[in-house]
Amino acid sequence: MAKQITIDGNEAVARVAYALSEVIAIYPTGGVHSGDDAAKAILCGAHTVQLASSLLAHGPDQLKKILSELRTRLDGIGYRTLAEARGVLSLEKAPDPHAWERLNYARLLKSWQPQPENLNRFL
Repeated sequence: MAKQITIDGNEAVARVAYALSEVIAIYPTGGVHSGDDAAKAILCGAHTVQLASSLLAHGPDQLKKILSELRTRLDGIGYRTLAEARGVLSLEKAPDPHAWERLNYARLLKSWQPQPENLNRFL
């Protein structure tokens, strides 16, 4: 049986899924507030997504909305089931995983902003 791990963020899901592939099942938490968020996690390899914060913030009807958005998104890109969609964007299936990692790193460097000088006062 697969071990369980809880992590935040779709990029983290992709990295962990790649590193541990068939060893663990992926269950992302946090950051899943829409069907698109759920689709991204599943496409990266997640087996389920946790929606507690979204349901607490928006009520039980949010689940219907998320499921509808998820179905629409996956249907729109040609997947009929979650099993078909799971992991298609994982690093394991990338033609050149190292190029993907380099591009992600370059994107991270490009988005970096220097911290304000007075930030140290609050730390």
